[in-house]
Amino acid sequence: MSEASSTALIAAHPMATMVSSHDGQPHVVHLPLVLGDDGVLIGHLRGNNPYVEVLAAGAPTVAIFTGHHGYVSSSWYPAIGRDAAPTWNYTAVHCHGIPVLASDDAHTVRCVAALVEHLEGGRPNRWRMRELGVDGIRRRTPKIIGFEMPVHRTETRRMMSDHERPTDTAAAIAVLADVNPGLAQEMAEEHGLAMPNGRDSATVTSNGER
Repeated sequence: MSEASSTALIAAHPMATMVSSHDGQPHVVHLPLVLGDDGVLIGHLRGNNPYVEVLAAGAPTVAIFTGHHGYVSSSWYPAIGRDAAPTWNYTAVHCHGIPVLASDDAHTVRCVAALVEHLEGGRPNRWRMRELGVDGIRRRTPKIIGFEMPVHRTETRRMMSDHERPTDTAAAIAVLADVNPGLAQEMAEEHGLAMPNGRDSATVTSNGER
């Protein structure tokens, strides 16, 4: 999986699972993150979240992003293909680094603004942070804290009906095109197969909508 593909997955599926090692224990939190052009993940959380202590300690952390995924049933295969086992297809990106808490409120506001800019980008009638007003931003900022995590290493994990017969994969794509079009599209691209009914490869969002 190329660096560009990993970056695109993070942008399209920003909800991450962060796992940190601190005081000999694993700590987990689920947060939306945005990847900056400089290779730094940006996010924020409530100031009273216990995970703040983990971030403040500079704990080694991995942020896990999962793309389109889903179960592939052998019942979808042609009769000759039912001797194959079912599988679960997925793509994931693991970003390793050490988070650093925002140095002040202004830094936290920049962290929040970066995420809002990414998530609101391209939406009709998009919302902008300035609509909170100066007082609204000032009132909310002390209750949250931003952070950044320079990505030191990236790993990818992927299963897309590897080693399955092309006829079986094509049959699975035909079913998934209706119930999980994002996964169907990725499978089609991975195996050089066409989407059914002449469907194009238009961008599919993290919830499967075009």
